[in-house]
Amino acid sequence: DLGFFPTPQALARRMVGMLPKGIRRILEPSAGSGSIASEAREGHPDAEIVCVEIDARRAEHLSNHDFDTMTADFLTVNAFDPFDAVV
Repeated sequence: DLGFFPTPQALARRMVGMLPKGIRRILEPSAGSGSIASEAREGHPDAEIVCVEIDARRAEHLSNHDFDTMTADFLTVNAFDPFDAVV
């Protein structure tokens, strides 16, 4: 059991709404079904959004929705360029 707890869309929207305008790179660790990434894409259409998801099926779903996705445990990944925000 990977302990999947989806972020409600309203909460994802609120979180992304707190991000400053003009940010260029956003990381969503433990991206799950991508509710935060989807809101980030809406609110910051020019930003690069990188998702990390440990579950291969969910990571494939994110990739199929054109998110830059890495299948991994984000706590073990150390090869990231700097991000403007982690949500």
